[in-house]
Amino acid sequence: MEVKDTINIVAIILSPIIAVLVTIYLQNRSDKKKEKIAIIKSLLSTGHYLYSDEIIRSYNLIDIVFKDDKNVRAKWKLYYEALCNDSLQYQVRLDKKLDLILAMCKSVNYKNITAQDLQRVYVPKGFAEDGEKQRKYTEMQYQGMELLMQMLQKQAVEMENK
Repeated sequence: MEVKDTINIVAIILSPIIAVLVTIYLQNRSDKKKEKIAIIKSLLSTGHYLYSDEIIRSYNLIDIVFKDDKNVRAKWKLYYEALCNDSLQYQVRLDKKLDLILAMCKSVNYKNITAQDLQRVYVPKGFAEDGEKQRKYTEMQYQGMELLMQMLQKQAVEMENK
């Protein structure tokens, strides 16, 4: 058997193995990018909310999904610290959030996205009004429950004194 034949046999055996390994590598890379994009979409699509389950879930995944991106993780750390600092103004927090999302966009090669793009958030007037009504309704329920508890406690004290 000649060297040429040996090379052909090795190539025939290794080609499918190499192809599978390359496919797995490319698929993993694609999946990681999809996870990053999903977090970005989540944060952008819920931008009109200060907090929601989806936003909190997305923030808590940043360190895992962007584990290899030091810039994103550094921006996340700064934003997290801003969130935990009650003395900071809202605008400071918003600026740090924008810095974080811009870094995330750059991480997935969305390089033409600007802070102005991210600040354009559409919230229909009725949606905001409904949210305010819901907040007021919840507050009224809370106040009603507090009043009921006070009345029950007062009644219990009066019954003990009899």
